[in-house]
Amino acid sequence: MIEATIYNPETGRILRTITVLDLNELVLNVSEGEAALPGRADVERQMVVDGAFVPRPPDPEAVWAALRAERDRRLAACDWTQLPDATVNREAWAAYRAALRDLPSLTTDPLSPIWPAPPQEI
Repeated sequence: MIEATIYNPETGRILRTITVLDLNELVLNVSEGEAALPGRADVERQMVVDGAFVPRPPDPEAVWAALRAERDRRLAACDWTQLPDATVNREAWAAYRAALRDLPSLTTDPLSPIWPAPPQEI
């Protein structure tokens, strides 16, 4: 038995993994515009680069969504600072919150954002 991974050689995207009896059967399972590598790759987490299985880079949309989710969590954690009876430096907290809201539009690498520091006083 031969385990193989079928992939798109132009993009490196893994299409499927198969188990065949011999090389003749493998050839029959590889369509035009596809290539095969021996071994079983993780279709969801890997891709092919230079004939080797490598981790697939993170999905840009998912990375940006994670950044916004963390930003939203940090905003929610300091919502109380904007209540009328909160005894805090409102302007400092408002500036911090504005910096959090602006963070996605000012960030070039969502995997390494530069988070604003919250005001020191509480």
